[in-house]
Amino acid sequence: MRGHKVPDMYSRSEAYLYRMVYCHCYNIPYPTEFSSWSASLHLVVVYANSMPIADDPHVAVIDTQQLERDGNVKVWQTSHLFRFQALSPHLTNAEFLAHGRIAGSGYKAVGFAALRQRGLYSMVLGLEHFVPEPCDFQFGFRLREQTFGTAEKAIEDCDILTARHIATLFGELRVPVAVALLCLRPRPNIDVNPSMRADLIARLVNGLSITSLPDGFASEPWLCRGAVDTRCGFQDVEQWIELFRALSMYNFSTVAEHKRGKRLRNEEFTLGAPLHLSKRRKPMEDYE
Repeated sequence: MRGHKVPDMYSRSEAYLYRMVYCHCYNIPYPTEFSSWSASLHLVVVYANSMPIADDPHVAVIDTQQLERDGNVKVWQTSHLFRFQALSPHLTNAEFLAHGRIAGSGYKAVGFAALRQRGLYSMVLGLEHFVPEPCDFQFGFRLREQTFGTAEKAIEDCDILTARHIATLFGELRVPVAVALLCLRPRPNIDVNPSMRADLIARLVNGLSITSLPDGFASEPWLCRGAVDTRCGFQDVEQWIELFRALSMYNFSTVAEHKRGKRLRNEEFTLGAPLHLSKRRKPMEDYE
């Protein structure tokens, strides 16, 4: 819906909302106020990679809290709005639906070609030559299963630099994207080794120049174990949450002490709220 105001979700009847979601999920032509998103960057980049180059696919990210503050956008995991029947169980938690106008500072879309040029293929095992099967819905379940069946590999400084180089394209949403990029392959469980966790988080803070967290970030409900459904092959999302949980416990006063009396560089990052991701054929700054 472009150029029109989207009514508040709770002003719609339950029957009308259900009809929109039903038609959306079963790909039935019907006017909708919802747009599709995912918590999995892996799913999104596989889908974007499967699209024809001529379509100029873009990867879009949203800060769900910023959009809700600015435009009353509501985001739901699809399975919370709709009970799937006859669909693959993998799809029940693969998708999120956003209701409302997607625009403003809580939204950023970047061309997939630009992501490739900055080294995306080096971050995603097998993506460059991956051909999705028809039953895979182009969502990369098979590739994700293959990827997370490989041996764990610790995050190295070169990985952090590459993730930062790619993520800068997303502007204010670059830190969540950078962390997501680092989770696109199996990583060691940092919770079982406190010294490894401390070393990694310090390298992330320094390598991504994260200077602070939003007030109350550590109490975000999505940081709690099990709060987000990551079953059916979404290990990348699970690892992303684990890294942010560890970041939420970091003492950023040490960063402030190090930077005291020193002018912050323009490329230094502050950490935003949780995001969701999607793919678009082209930027849609006025998408509703």
